[in-house]
Amino acid sequence: MLKKFLAVALTGTILAFFSITGPGCAKKPKAPEVEETKKVEQPVAPAKPVGEGEKAGGGFKAITEPAESPKTVPSWVHLEDVYFDFDKSDIKAGERSKLQETARILKENPTFNVTVEGHCDERGTNSYNRALGDRRASSTEGYLASLGVAKSRISTVSYGEEKPVCTEHNEGCWSKNRRAHFLVTIR
Repeated sequence: MLKKFLAVALTGTILAFFSITGPGCAKKPKAPEVEETKKVEQPVAPAKPVGEGEKAGGGFKAITEPAESPKTVPSWVHLEDVYFDFDKSDIKAGERSKLQETARILKENPTFNVTVEGHCDERGTNSYNRALGDRRASSTEGYLASLGVAKSRISTVSYGEEKPVCTEHNEGCWSKNRRAHFLVTIR
């Protein structure tokens, strides 16, 4: 009998609660009404033909010739790579004659600029090899500058171990990858 009384009391309490608070979720607020905007059509002036010179707008001339094609480096220009000892960035005595020839070509052709690319073999971490490649490129740049090539004509970049010329895993191959490579552009 006590169980029946508790069940009826609990049911009555639940019914009373829901009748006071409502059936559940609150009503959604009504979205505010938005006034419809009207599109105003405005007449557009007819296009005028573009002429040359002063008529074209402020003294600019119309382009009538194709743009100048990029200047290509003559095929006779070949700058030899400079090679380095393992974990070194100083210019070896045997490599200096290559740099003297490179400096001669650059000084005789003042429109030539050069990018010195520093490269390494695969041994060492990526970050270490990037730094070593940078030191090799900078060392090469400094040597060319000491031979009379303006530093403003030389830029450097390090590729570390990212662009090998040889992919075998032996000393002969690694020695080919420890280099400074030259890329000539014409300004």
